[in-house]
Amino acid sequence: MMLLALAGCSTASSPQPTPTLSKEELLQRLEKTYKFDRDSSTAYTRSAPSLDHFYSRKASQVQDVMVRLNTGEEVSQDDISHALDNSLATTFGESTF
Repeated sequence: MMLLALAGCSTASSPQPTPTLSKEELLQRLEKTYKFDRDSSTAYTRSAPSLDHFYSRKASQVQDVMVRLNTGEEVSQDDISHALDNSLATTFGESTF
């Protein structure tokens, strides 16, 4: 079984190191993050369009990583961490979600 290290966060805080996850655990975390980002993008459509756009882009990044993993492609830790890191949401006026 392939093991992947994961450093990232699905909330609007800075990335935190997490334990090594199996591919299945990583895919579950990515799916959870994808749903969070997609839901967040629709939640801010009227009140904060920039934040809406940010979360929409993050959801697309997470989805791309999931597709790549599911097709057997090796995905770098940097790509995974970047997709899961929503800390820049604070630049759009959100302190925490």
